[in-house]
Amino acid sequence: MDSVKLAEFLFTRIRQTIVQKRYIKEVKIGYSYGESYGNTYITVTYSLLANDDFRKLPLLDQHTMFQGSTHYIYSLSSNAQRYERYKINRIIAFKNIYESVTAYATLQLEANLLPDTAIKIDSIHLWPNVNYAEKYLSELVDRQHFYPHIDEMGTNIWQWEPLHQLALESKKELLGERRFISDLEIFESCGFSTTTTRRYIIHSRIPIKVKGLKIINLVLISVPALLHALKTNNSPDGYSFHFPGLIEYLYNNYLPDEKATIIQQKVAAYLRDFIIQIGDLIELNDNRVVQVVSVNMDAAYLIHVTYSILKSDLQLGDRTRTVNISYISSVLKAADFKEYLHNNSIKRLSLLKRWMEKRKMKVVKQQFIPDVR
Repeated sequence: MDSVKLAEFLFTRIRQTIVQKRYIKEVKIGYSYGESYGNTYITVTYSLLANDDFRKLPLLDQHTMFQGSTHYIYSLSSNAQRYERYKINRIIAFKNIYESVTAYATLQLEANLLPDTAIKIDSIHLWPNVNYAEKYLSELVDRQHFYPHIDEMGTNIWQWEPLHQLALESKKELLGERRFISDLEIFESCGFSTTTTRRYIIHSRIPIKVKGLKIINLVLISVPALLHALKTNNSPDGYSFHFPGLIEYLYNNYLPDEKATIIQQKVAAYLRDFIIQIGDLIELNDNRVVQVVSVNMDAAYLIHVTYSILKSDLQLGDRTRTVNISYISSVLKAADFKEYLHNNSIKRLSLLKRWMEKRKMKVVKQQFIPDVR
């Protein structure tokens, strides 16, 4: 049995350590997870740090004082035996064995070694492999389903340490920040899995807070930092591919004032570059030619043009009227109109209309889209 073999490995080493305790400065028991050629395993190590008295011994005595291996291999699964439930059960079984034998080992070492000898035992309570194994097995047993999703569990295990490290590094940067969105809210509102969101956060180094130590239950993400990352990473691997609609959601629910400012700026830029400007002549759908007084956009992002009537002698009338863009068919730029007035002494609206035929431009009725990206 694994428990007997692991206990035999440790207790043999402990007996040797106690016999030679005057030469020992530190004892450490630890473990590590490994994979090789399709085989997965846990290596339990028993290491000693010698003191100055040991170094004074003859080299032959140093080399022969401790016998036996310094590590024990606990197999989780082999290349020919890769059942998901079997591997998870083996991980949980290892936790129970490791806790039992190291607890007994600690008692033996503390009772028999010199008082100044350091004893270090790697805790298994924060090992994500076993914590997520217990979590998924418990969840799936509750659902009466006995085949844990090893891939999802593996992703959570891999992300556990980078997320905790990122949260630690984010503390100073998040001082005073109150705008956070959770990975769970992103999943519920936009449909992106928590593992996908967390992978993006780790890759982009976005400041976060985490809830949960052994198991990360929730990740709180800085909304301004997330927005910045999404908007600057406009690549096939960026927001447009992985997170469509998330930017709009963040602005609508967390930064409405910032969204309004951005939209105002984009509206101003759109109108500044719009084909119709103040002073231009426009031809309406009923063939009337009038001069533009102002160009504006309403709350529904529809363009409205205010114009003055152009009299038959090309003088402006006093009355103005406002129409939306759908009533306008073409435009003559103000510079062209000035050129016409400069080169023609006879000021007649009928002559201007004929002159305009080859110079006017068709107005394309393109809808403004309030894109905050």
